[in-house]
Amino acid sequence: MDDFKTCPCCNSNACIETPTPDGNTIQLCWTCGMTTNNLMVDGSDFEKENYEQTAEIHTDLKPVHDGFAWYPHVINLQERGMIFPEWNKRVKDWYWAAVKAIPVTEEEKEKYPDPHNPGTFYKFKMDIQNIKRYDKMCFMDAAEELGCNIIEVPMGFLTNIQAKAKKYCLDNNAHLIPFGGDHPIIVEAMRQTALSLDTNPKEIWTVMSSGVLSRGLQGAFPNAKVYGVRIGHNTTAREQGRAETFKSKYKFHQECKEPERPPFPSSLTYDSKAWTFIKEHAGEDSLFWNVGR
Repeated sequence: MDDFKTCPCCNSNACIETPTPDGNTIQLCWTCGMTTNNLMVDGSDFEKENYEQTAEIHTDLKPVHDGFAWYPHVINLQERGMIFPEWNKRVKDWYWAAVKAIPVTEEEKEKYPDPHNPGTFYKFKMDIQNIKRYDKMCFMDAAEELGCNIIEVPMGFLTNIQAKAKKYCLDNNAHLIPFGGDHPIIVEAMRQTALSLDTNPKEIWTVMSSGVLSRGLQGAFPNAKVYGVRIGHNTTAREQGRAETFKSKYKFHQECKEPERPPFPSSLTYDSKAWTFIKEHAGEDSLFWNVGR
């Protein structure tokens, strides 16, 4: 489940932490556009592999927070366009540049060969002549320029948000991603990731909302006892699978109090809430799947 956090780069509350099927997490701030992930340790081999050959402006703008490197998030969609940071010499500062993609005409296609597929040509090009620029704190506005339709819904119950999302999809012939990514493909990806680990736990502990992660782990370790700590969403019997559940005393948006936090980095509004239950009830050879830091 996505988790909203305070961005350490701009202090806005629009930084989204998203768990990935392979157990990692990505953070992206929709205000300043800075991004990082749990592997992006400053100076690490992972950082060098991904950013050593990047444009100079990216490394110039890189901040470091709690030992992790953050970079401007570049969007490059062949049929939609690009968003990238650009330096403004006049004001000696940078901004976000958004360029839409436009079709390549039959007359000009020879100018745009596809190097990965000899004999073929790109169908779209970037409309540089109509580039638009946005303040460095307006990454979301730049995303909307490329057609990202961001609809704000007043804070309320999950059922209210889901109802509005379903109506939007019906009205606009769109596809609704299930709550928590609850789809057999995602559950299977979780299972395969867990199977790649060299471990055979007797017990499995997770926090639980949609139950997708837990059911993936249940499939990977069919003989293990499974426990989930419910936070926010009232998980159904189907979503729980064979897991036994506990209910956190915290509301979903509340941060776990310091004395009850685990002794390692963990999301204060998510995974940390399982720790008191683990300390009290978990047996030996238990696996705790810590989604976010």
